[in-house]
Amino acid sequence: MKLNNFSKYISDEQIYGILKLFQNNLNKTNLVINVLSKEDDYLKLKLRRSIKKKLEHFLNNETESHGVFYYPENQIFIVENRFYNENDEFYILFTYLLSHEIRHFIQSYVLKDRWHTVQKDYFVPSIDEKDKLHWCEKDAYWFCGDFVNKNIYEIARLMQLDNIFRIPEHPATCEIDPITIWQEYRKNISWLIRLNFVIDDIWFMKKRKQLMYK
Repeated sequence: MKLNNFSKYISDEQIYGILKLFQNNLNKTNLVINVLSKEDDYLKLKLRRSIKKKLEHFLNNETESHGVFYYPENQIFIVENRFYNENDEFYILFTYLLSHEIRHFIQSYVLKDRWHTVQKDYFVPSIDEKDKLHWCEKDAYWFCGDFVNKNIYEIARLMQLDNIFRIPEHPATCEIDPITIWQEYRKNISWLIRLNFVIDDIWFMKKRKQLMYK
């Protein structure tokens, strides 16, 4: 795992302290976490053309989104100036966003090349359709809320907060097993494509889940 931190308000030590709370094997993966203070901080990174193009589209168009995860590059980008405020809530929200994108990485880590298949029907619901979240978002929102609330006192200590804010439960979210999700999507793909995943389905996918789901 690698961290590129351009934050004005959160130190490397604080971020690594948050990452230790995950109690899994993130440090043994090729995940890259990029914390941008402002949009053009990405210019300080050495990015491949493929991910740079995707990131530029996100930075120029997804103005309401504060973070994003890209597979297969396994890179997370969080844009600090999109949600900064001078209150303690900023540090809680940062942890919430970081854990949300890390959950997407964990989902993709388990599923590997199946990720594109289970993302084909991904969509961003309108304000009136928040109960229709895609499975990966239902799981990620459940996870980041649960992560922050379970670790709130340690987060407050790491971030030196005077006030504690808990994340309200999202009624449309729940923990979702990515292997179960894959089994549902698998029913709708050709047997020839399914053959490519048989050995990995039986042996390795479950082992990857055991490494990351703790």
